Amino acid sequence: MGELNLAIRFSCYSMLDLMQMYFKPHLPKMHYKRPLNVMEQEMLRQQAVNVVAARLSRAEPPLRKEVVEYMSDTKSHLWSMRRSKANFYRLMSVFSGFLSVGRWLGEVSTWKHPMTTVLVHILFPMLVCFPELIMPTMFLYVFVIGMWNWRFRPRHPPHMNSKLSYTDGVTTDELDEEFDTFPSTKSPDIVRWRTVT
Repeated sequence: MGELNLAIRFSCYSMLDLMQMYFKPHLPKMHYKRPLNVMEQEMLRQQAVNVVAARLSRAEPPLRKEVVEYMSDTKSHLWSMRRSKANFYRLMSVFSGFLSVGRWLGEVSTWKHPMTTVLVHILFPMLVCFPELIMPTMFLYVFVIGMWNWRFRPRHPPHMNSKLSYTDGVTTDELDEEFDTFPSTKSPDIVRWRTVT
């Protein structure tokens, strides 16, 4: 009834063998000569989902097949307006830092905030004369911004962030389009209206 500590150390005897192993193709040669097309991949994925869903439906508590399909992303090849919007907003959040730096530099160059512009004009010659201060200044700036944004952190972590998958702003038409089968079971007028918008 004690405590067991286990330490694992990964080591290699020959660096040449290790590099050779990393440069080998990961998949079998036949995969590169005759790769599976999208339909074959989807059939294999569907079979795997059926096997996993059959196994989990007998578990206690049972898990429905829809949950397994959603978790394994079986219909990932189909286009979805909700998914494209979610990816767009994710990209915007990734590049928002660069955009805000560009916007800030534009405000400095147009003297929108004179005090900030004067401080930047004082800081720039100082960093040119003492280049060893560039990294500490950047770290200080990142630290101050982090401490400033610390106040706005979420107090209670949510179980699921609905903004990541854009489920909080989805419309009924987008949901209808996403859960529609392929080929579509809707009338040609609805499909044409989807392509227009």
